Amino acid sequence: MSFVKIRAWFAALAVTALVACGGGGGDAGSAVLTGPGSGGGVGGASVSLSISSTTVTPTSPATVTVTVRDAAGNPITKTVVDLKTERGTLATLSVASVATDVNGNATVVLTAGTGGLSGADQVVAVAKLGTTTLQGSVSFTVAGGEPTITLSISASTLRGASGPETLRALVKDAAGSPVANLLVSFASLGNRVKLGAPSAKTDAFGFA
Repeated sequence: MSFVKIRAWFAALAVTALVACGGGGGDAGSAVLTGPGSGGGVGGASVSLSISSTTVTPTSPATVTVTVRDAAGNPITKTVVDLKTERGTLATLSVASVATDVNGNATVVLTAGTGGLSGADQVVAVAKLGTTTLQGSVSFTVAGGEPTITLSISASTLRGASGPETLRALVKDAAGSPVANLLVSFASLGNRVKLGAPSAKTDAFGFA
């Protein structure tokens, strides 16, 4: 073998080794992307969502966890993910965007709306990695609440000799929060008891 051929053979071997090692440059922690990444990024990088409870109520919010991984399944850190609900009327998110931690995760709180509406919706997450857009979603249902009023009395049996008892009404809105400064009317259907007042306004704790 001539000197020229030997030199050419070593050059070809060096190029092959460089390609096999990934070109000898770049960030070892960078995401490896394949395909467009839409629809959750099947076969490549992905954005996935999980929810602590698929049923959300005004008094029981849920936690949504977003996870971003590269094509090899490794977490991608410090990635900004935009979040929204598809319908936008049944529930609200605590933030509109999050950044993933060292494990590729980020969390957001999902709270049912105060309008008392019920139905189904989904949280949609979108992340951009370079020129690739990744999207994922998770579905949930909302069991809307309604305003409520409950009565309690200081004694279940009334006796004239023991004096008057206290009747209290507790008023809450659709979200389960007390309603203040609301006029509540009282009446005795059988006219067998005498009320101290026909009506009263609720206090700061929703009691009248």
